Amino acid sequence: MPLIELKASPLRSLTEVNWKSSISKLGNFLETLQKIFILIFYTVDLMNEIIKVSKQKIGDNSINSVSARDLHRALEIKKDFTSWVKAQVKRGMFDENIDYIVFTQKGENLSGGRPSTEYIVTIDTAKHIALMSGTVKGKEVRNYFIEIEKRYFEKSEKIDLDYLLEASEKLIKLANLFGFSGNQAFLSADKGVRKITGNSPLEILDEKHLVADSKSQVLTPTQIGQIIEKSAMEVNLLLQDLGFQKRIEKVWHLTEKGEEFAEMLDTNKKHSDGTPVKQIKWRSEVLEKLKVLVKSVTV
Repeated sequence: MPLIELKASPLRSLTEVNWKSSISKLGNFLETLQKIFILIFYTVDLMNEIIKVSKQKIGDNSINSVSARDLHRALEIKKDFTSWVKAQVKRGMFDENIDYIVFTQKGENLSGGRPSTEYIVTIDTAKHIALMSGTVKGKEVRNYFIEIEKRYFEKSEKIDLDYLLEASEKLIKLANLFGFSGNQAFLSADKGVRKITGNSPLEILDEKHLVADSKSQVLTPTQIGQIIEKSAMEVNLLLQDLGFQKRIEKVWHLTEKGEEFAEMLDTNKKHSDGTPVKQIKWRSEVLEKLKVLVKSVTV
């Protein structure tokens, strides 16, 4: 009996072709989708370098806000900043101390001359301004703010306070073992908790400064000057003469001798090079030392 020759079914061949085609299309779709996600996150991260979002006190509340000058730059506005921002406030009918605040930036402005006037606006206000621009860039900026709020909400939802408390307590004990105490131990623990969990206990508490753990009152050079009738600059120079601090590259640093009379506080701000901004506050015991020095100089 002759062997029966088996031929491939046309339907089966067609099915195989369709299946392979579908797989290929799915692969192309996933690759495109991945590129879109990468582009979205790259755009958000890039925008974050242009517009910094931070907590600012507006009215009686601490609100996520941005610099209007950064917003002006991100929207690629050609009009000068001052005229533009005043026009936006008028057009949007924004209320001062609710939607924005105005302050004078001490020191010279970018073009020299008098101090500049700066505006801080809430994220909601910034979204309105971006939308009012009616441009593609305005839409990008508005979407950026929406994404930031979404990330912030998701992050807030995921915070495990019990875990943060446990981590903080253990890291404070660890800091104590290495000889750190008081505020220094708290700051070290805060940095450690941030590194482990991605959350800062100090930021959650909305604290820009740590409360001094000393029983005595702590004072700024300006406050000391008001007591001994000297300017803040003169007070800093007197503290330098006492050997309690020294100036390095325009920044005052606490000496070992001065540690007994001062607290080094973290302001939760950073210099342009990324290093933390520290503030020295002096215990009230230093007043007697300063008064003796002033008296000896004037005699």
